[in-house]
Amino acid sequence: MRYSTRIALLLVLGLLLLALLSCSKDETPTTPNFEIGGVPSYVWDYNHILWFELMYQDATKGVATVNLMMSAKGDNPDAALMIGTQTINFPEVVSYTKGKIYFGGQYTLNTDQPVSYKITGNSSTYEGNISALPKKVEVTTWPTFAENINYSASWTSATDPKFHVIDAYARGEATDINWIRQIAGTDKAYTLLQSMWSSLIPIQEFYFGINAVGYEMKNSNKVLIVGETGNYYEWPNDVKGASSRPERKPFQYLDRIQADINN
Repeated sequence: MRYSTRIALLLVLGLLLLALLSCSKDETPTTPNFEIGGVPSYVWDYNHILWFELMYQDATKGVATVNLMMSAKGDNPDAALMIGTQTINFPEVVSYTKGKIYFGGQYTLNTDQPVSYKITGNSSTYEGNISALPKKVEVTTWPTFAENINYSASWTSATDPKFHVIDAYARGEATDINWIRQIAGTDKAYTLLQSMWSSLIPIQEFYFGINAVGYEMKNSNKVLIVGETGNYYEWPNDVKGASSRPERKPFQYLDRIQADINN
């Protein structure tokens, strides 16, 4: 009796496993999922996310070259974007299970002047003015990195962003380590303790990035506008720059923006 019961149970479990495998095969999307592609799932909380990555020019503080990304939620959104009176061309459009992401838009703007947007698609139009774009992060003098002491940097900006993200990296001979720390938009200095990389000495490479992030929700919270800019220092070449670190993920820091919104 116990033997026949066990056989019956095994048959039931086998049938359930077969059913699950059949379902998963039928439901596997033909387009990549955001989580697989490295794009945060928070993207789908909004009909559109409009993302400005600002690279300020040294000559004039308000003028910035902008890399633009835009998300569009829906089965076939076919969205279009205008900044001011200019239609933005996106050379790369990737389809996902819940919408599309538009990559590679280029624009030059002045954040000291009004910036407007207009998004059309899916029989809907969203438009408004943008006020959350962060100002240039300025560092008067970057301290030179020395592996035996703490590393401290300070900076200024014309206005306070929503928050800053400190992105730091150190590489030793055999391994490396990365730090991501969110700090207040009013904070304008940060110190990395030497103990963070002491186990990696001798240090082969060091990076310290300051990222200023601003955001605002528009159009009854259906559109999220995000702006980010930054400044960075690299050692041993003492490279300094007014942009964010290369090799960035799409919608970098969106998880931190969403947590900030929820709070």
